Amino acid sequence: MMILFSLPFVAVGVFSIIGALSSVGDATTEGTVTGIERDYMTDSDGDRSQVCQVLYEFSLDGKQYSGRSGVSSNTYCGIREGSTVSVSYKADNPTNNTYRDSGDISFIIFGGIFTVMGLIPFVIGLSTLVAVSRSKRHEDLDGDGLHGDNKPATEEQMRLIEAGFRQLGQFYTRPSRRPTQAEARETLRQIQVQLNVRDSTQ
Repeated sequence: MMILFSLPFVAVGVFSIIGALSSVGDATTEGTVTGIERDYMTDSDGDRSQVCQVLYEFSLDGKQYSGRSGVSSNTYCGIREGSTVSVSYKADNPTNNTYRDSGDISFIIFGGIFTVMGLIPFVIGLSTLVAVSRSKRHEDLDGDGLHGDNKPATEEQMRLIEAGFRQLGQFYTRPSRRPTQAEARETLRQIQVQLNVRDSTQ
């Protein structure tokens, strides 16, 4: 249950980190803001808010390139034309570029927090499953699929053993040390074998 609860957190965290990193090129330079595209968004309550995209230009080796921010944000509306911004681009293809801001780092931090929040219960749940599995394996010492081998024999098992010895015409005295459940099952198996042999010779 704990593992299932953790998976959405891990998924959100990982996708946030991947999304932020995918927008980052392998080189950075400074660009100049050439314009701000403004738009309005309406939320579920009907409230409108202004969002903006940044348009920019930058130059590399005498060549001019342009681009825009990959997302719209109300934080971009305060940026002025002519101001300097950080641009991330692919060194082998500068036309593949994006406006860099603190949001990229925020998404990475956000994703890291969610990933850790999901991994903690995931690791705890997985450790619990492993511990329970090992415990069950250790209890089934003779591999017959029945657990509790190293636990004391039940009272029902002891009564069956006494009844079995009576059927064989033998007297059974309970030992000072109560046998384990595995030992009790083996004793009952041997009694049944002897009973079968006796019945087959009669």
